[in-house]
Amino acid sequence: MASRYSIHPQIWQRLYHGPLGPAVDALVTLLEEQGYCPNHIAIHVRAAAAVSCWLERQESGAAALTPEGLERYARFRQRRGQLHHGEAAALRKLLAFLRARGVAPAAAPAPPQSVLQQVAAAFEQYLVRERGLARTTVRNYLPIVGQFLPECFGRGPLRFAALTPADITRFVQRHAREGSVGRARLLVTRLRAFLRYLRFRAAIATDMAGCVPSVAPWDLAAVPKALPRGAVRRVLADCVTDHRKTDVSEQAAGAGMLRWC
Repeated sequence: MASRYSIHPQIWQRLYHGPLGPAVDALVTLLEEQGYCPNHIAIHVRAAAAVSCWLERQESGAAALTPEGLERYARFRQRRGQLHHGEAAALRKLLAFLRARGVAPAAAPAPPQSVLQQVAAAFEQYLVRERGLARTTVRNYLPIVGQFLPECFGRGPLRFAALTPADITRFVQRHAREGSVGRARLLVTRLRAFLRYLRFRAAIATDMAGCVPSVAPWDLAAVPKALPRGAVRRVLADCVTDHRKTDVSEQAAGAGMLRWC
């Protein structure tokens, strides 16, 4: 078998005599059944041999093969410049294989999700499956769950049916001024998508996405509509060229404000 995959016989011998030896033939058989080419099978076998050797030096058995243990091992290999291309993926597959055979300990149960995490996960699935968005795009939408719901319901239960247009307007008005116009637009886009999701799930009776205020789209939306009296005087003082214009400028300044057309 060593010659079939261009692996040095010493590597096979080291692997068979290490803690992972009893499982190596089954690993190779599985990879063959899954259609792996000889080069990829060789990568997996070499990775398994190196892990087995490391476990032997650590005087540890396969029970030490946990995600944390493999991460520690990968850092060890990386520091020594020995972590080869494709080896990290091979290690993950090796761990899954050993767990399935009961050689490595099973994965620890995931911690229970909070209510907000559950809502965010369901919202994510909606955006991917129903809206067809890429997961890289979806990640930009998810922060709205942890931002909008706590402000509306605090630490109490999430009573979506109790949401009102006033809740939505206050939220947008509170946060739209925190950054740029582009950031405010992203905020309302996220919120509209989330409200459409709630309607899709029948968590709210009507489509409240239309209640989300729009953000001014023009580039000069932040320019002030009026100048204070002192600024008016300075502007007109730079413009005057004769006494008649000076009189006009003083009268205009006395009016208090110069409004943009």
